[in-house]
Amino acid sequence: MPDNQREMWTGQLLDAAGRQGSIDVHFLEDRPVAAWKLRLFERDGSPMELEGESVVEGSREEHIRLESREKLPDGGSVTWQLELDPADAATYARRALVGRYGVKVEDSRLPFPLSRGVLVVWQFE
Repeated sequence: MPDNQREMWTGQLLDAAGRQGSIDVHFLEDRPVAAWKLRLFERDGSPMELEGESVVEGSREEHIRLESREKLPDGGSVTWQLELDPADAATYARRALVGRYGVKVEDSRLPFPLSRGVLVVWQFE
């Protein structure tokens, strides 16, 4: 997808389960969807990557809500809910969004690496 058809945001995540990660979010201009890629820094040093798309409600100038449901390898599912609000990025970036997320896992025997947490994403260009 050409760069002029998306807004790229990048940031950091901190989970209540003790995991940290980095996240890239691309808000698609032609539909209310955000594509995201999350890199978790595992305790053993090896990164774990998760990616998907979320439905977007709201605007980046006010309050934004993202939600998605992903299938897990064992047939279960995980539902993501994320809420972000604009924040003053000062001179660090063009814009910032600060928020919280929650993860709900259903019908899965697999341990999931995230539960609830906070994140900050920045738009630099």
